[in-house]
Amino acid sequence: MDFRIRRGLDVLFDGVPDPVVSEGREVSSVAVTRADLRGVKPDVLVSEGEMVARGQPLLAAHHDPRLLFVAPAAGRVIRIDSHRRRSFQSLEIACQGDAAVSFGNVSGVRELLQKSGLWTTLTARPFGTIPGTDDTAEAILVTAMDTNPLAADPRIVIEDARQDFEAGLAALASLSCGRVVLCQTPGPSLAPEADASVDIARFSGPHPAGLPGTHLDCLHLRGRKIWQIGYQDVIAIGHLRRTGETQPDRIVALGGPMARNPRLVRTRRGANLADLTQDETRPGEVVIVSGSALSGRPATHLGHLDCQICLLPATKSPKRRAYAQHEGRLHITPMTPTEAFEGLMPQKILCVPLMRALAVGNWDMALGLGAVDLVEEDVALLSALCTSGLDYGVLLRRALSTAEGAPL
Repeated sequence: MDFRIRRGLDVLFDGVPDPVVSEGREVSSVAVTRADLRGVKPDVLVSEGEMVARGQPLLAAHHDPRLLFVAPAAGRVIRIDSHRRRSFQSLEIACQGDAAVSFGNVSGVRELLQKSGLWTTLTARPFGTIPGTDDTAEAILVTAMDTNPLAADPRIVIEDARQDFEAGLAALASLSCGRVVLCQTPGPSLAPEADASVDIARFSGPHPAGLPGTHLDCLHLRGRKIWQIGYQDVIAIGHLRRTGETQPDRIVALGGPMARNPRLVRTRRGANLADLTQDETRPGEVVIVSGSALSGRPATHLGHLDCQICLLPATKSPKRRAYAQHEGRLHITPMTPTEAFEGLMPQKILCVPLMRALAVGNWDMALGLGAVDLVEEDVALLSALCTSGLDYGVLLRRALSTAEGAPL
């Protein structure tokens, strides 16, 4: 299957990373943060000062103890930012040693992913949350392309971990009751040619041609129970199946206008970004963004699913000006979208009415216009180009959480 996306826009930034993987700086700590939980209310399973091994459970979902978040590295728990009267914010581990939990005696793929914490790398559509541990999917989409500005070419990363990637695809095929669709750029298949359990869909065109939301629309899967997963998490699943241990590495694209030496670096999931970017920035005030320059967020540690670190000047940081959360109420700045936005989204969604509905907090109208099939990254172009300063990703998540009844 081949698809040419004509709507959208490629946003250009200086500091495109060189397509060569190098070792990143050693980091002193890793963390799991509230942003990694994606609506899950957690119970903390460890205490400050406790030594933990890589792959050891740190948090469990309050509604389902089988949904686990595990330690990205071995070390000592040095900070838990949580309180009975306040929601969980972060758990930080000082890296120390190489102790790792072995999952070699776990046979079933579903049980293996849940016990190892890799179940949390799956994203369920609609709503864009972590699937329930008993849920099933009609299909699983593997995203092996990226049209975000400053992103790495997934082929480079996959070629260095071909065995693990293919093992991960096979594991996903056994997990799904439907088909596994590998979404990639035009060219040679990234899946084994003889593997009939994986369908190949090739996409080309401007951003957001590489986003799962675009793929769902082209494949006519909107509104159905679909799971999506990124290519590096497929590699992590394959590594787990092959070795019995969680994958310690994460390759990220370190780039942006303030990057001194833009390139691909090997680091850890949840890495301390201050350590990783030490001596990597140009002079001036820098905002360190975990994730895409369009949809990422300023952060102290690398996000659970992020494959990018963008070093941006403070004036070009992601927009967070026009909304504020105060005493449970959302204060929204009015705005007037123009028809110029209609060509930015490939989905058959009316952008201007959707933006207006989100801007005034009319969640029912937004969902009726098709917002239920979107996630934050799908509206990142609207946020980046709208002069109102509104972050439509935040507003969209508010609408989705209200519809699903999930914690904000």
